[in-house]
Amino acid sequence: MKPPAARSLTFALLSLILSVDAGRAEEGKAPAKAVEPAAAAAAAAAAAADTGAKAYDAVRSLIAAGQYDEAEKAAQALVAARSQKLGAEHPETLEARTLLAVALMCVQKLAESEQEYRTVLAGYERVLGPDHAKTLDIEVRLVAMLDTPETHAEALRRARSLVPRATRVHGPEAEQTLKVRKLLAFELAESDPAAAEQEYRALQPLCTRVFGAENEETLETRWRLAHALDKQDKTAEAEKEYREVLALGLKLYGAEGDDTLFYQACLIDVLRKQDKHEEAVALLRRQITAQTKVLGPEDSSTLTCRELLAESLTELGKPAEAEQECRQVLALEERVHGAADPHTLRVCCGLASSLSAQGKTAEALTYAQRALDGGLKTLGKEDALTRTAQGLVDELKEKAAKT
Repeated sequence: MKPPAARSLTFALLSLILSVDAGRAEEGKAPAKAVEPAAAAAAAAAAAADTGAKAYDAVRSLIAAGQYDEAEKAAQALVAARSQKLGAEHPETLEARTLLAVALMCVQKLAESEQEYRTVLAGYERVLGPDHAKTLDIEVRLVAMLDTPETHAEALRRARSLVPRATRVHGPEAEQTLKVRKLLAFELAESDPAAAEQEYRALQPLCTRVFGAENEETLETRWRLAHALDKQDKTAEAEKEYREVLALGLKLYGAEGDDTLFYQACLIDVLRKQDKHEEAVALLRRQITAQTKVLGPEDSSTLTCRELLAESLTELGKPAEAEQECRQVLALEERVHGAADPHTLRVCCGLASSLSAQGKTAEALTYAQRALDGGLKTLGKEDALTRTAQGLVDELKEKAAKT
């Protein structure tokens, strides 16, 4: 299950400016209010006809409606018409290219989208200057696109440069400036979680003051602070933050909201890291009930939670309950993913552990060997799952030899 706040920062930033349903664009889902095919065709025709402001609105409406292929075609036509009529670096042409970049992103042509943003940024820097609000906006979008290891250094460099410029242009507590600072912290978290923690701590009171204590922007900042603490193994501090984030998530999204379920999963994870399995089991049962209802009993997230429940039950000295859970999950994994899938093999390891804890060594060895054979065949001997299975097999063979 992806973090809601981390469901591409790119789309979250773009939605603020374009007022499109960016979260749904990222997930490839149609928005609640879809555009009829005839209306989509009319919007595309309006963009192609280059009828002034209506052409831009037509592309935006296609994006907002989830008609991404049509939006790309309409944006391409608009760019061509504006370039021919006004020139390649006219502000209206650059605006059309910005819409094209968004449409390309929505159809997952990320490299082309990134190139469009680079072209638009270079144009605005020459026409409007590096510190103009539109220039800053485009550079923010470009930074959000640079989310690969190869582009991280550039993203961090640009983000560092953007903060003082945004502060000068918009003011230190303007929404745009706070979002730029969040972007910097986001980039820092990849390579320097301690610096990211410091930035998120500084941002938290500002976001509370500007957006409100019960606002999604504030909640995202708090989750990212907890995540930065977690990455540094500051589990007790992370637990405290995750608890407060979950409480606010429950208030904003309800017990079965996607975001709430993600926040609860984060808390469960940090509890398990501290061997607080009793509370983890209680939360896992609640999580499984909600995910079964929302996502279905065979969803990967639901099955993973059930695996974690079995592990925690074993840690609590309840291997018989863990065995029962593992057997049920194994049957589901075999049906959903197949007998040789890593998900299935992982459950075999869990089942072997629960059986071993009950002294059922021979049966445990059967499942551990199955996991090992499958891991060697599909994953290789250096894979973590294969190594875990190998350790279990060795341990169980030694145990069997002593009996």
